[in-house]
Amino acid sequence: MHKFERGEEPEGLKKARKQKRSWDEFVRTPAHIELAECLYERQERCCAYCDMTIKSIKDGHIEHLERRSNAPKRALDWGNLFFSCQRKDSCGKYKDSEISGAIDSRLVVDPSQEDPLDYFSYAETGEMVVVKRNDEKAETTIKVFNLNTQRLKNARSRAYRNAIVFLKNYDNLGENPPKEAVEEFLNDWREEEFFSSVFRYILKR
Repeated sequence: MHKFERGEEPEGLKKARKQKRSWDEFVRTPAHIELAECLYERQERCCAYCDMTIKSIKDGHIEHLERRSNAPKRALDWGNLFFSCQRKDSCGKYKDSEISGAIDSRLVVDPSQEDPLDYFSYAETGEMVVVKRNDEKAETTIKVFNLNTQRLKNARSRAYRNAIVFLKNYDNLGENPPKEAVEEFLNDWREEEFFSSVFRYILKR
C-alpha cells in the first residue's frame, strides 16, 4: 500500500457535499476533475492499494473504499476516496467485482491515516506478509484488494532486488557525491519498477 498524507479536501468536493449533490451530478462538474488530480498528486501518482506507479491520470480512477451502493452517504466523503489503478486482478476494480457484501472501512488499512509498514512486510519473493499473526485488519486488506496476486508478487520481487542494488550502488557514490552524479543515478533508477512500500521496508530493516 502507498503511504500518503491526505491533507485538506478540495474546495469543489466540500462545496458539492454542502449542496447535497449526488455522485452522478458531481462527475459532470470541474470539481470532479479537481478531485482526481488532487488524489493523484497527493498519492505521488501511485495506486493507494498496490503502490504501483500510475503513469497518467487517465490510467486510474477515483475509488470509493465503501461502495456507493452500500454507503451512499459516503459518496462525497473525503476520507472514503482514493485513487486506484485500473488493473482488474487487484485493487479497486477487483474489490468491486469479486468481493461480495459491504466493505467495513474499519477492517481495512487506510494508507492516508496509518503506516502500512505497521501491518505488512515484504518477502524477497514479492509476497506481502502480515506482520502480526492473525491480524484481521491486515489479512482483510490483502484479501479485499487481492494484493498477493502473482502479477504483483512478480513485480514486487523485481523491485525488492532493484532496491537492494540501488542501496549498494548509492553507497558506491561515496560521501557528498556531485549533484549531477546523484541525478544521473536517480534517472536510471526511475526507469525501473518501483514500489515505495518495498523500498521503505528495506530501508527500515
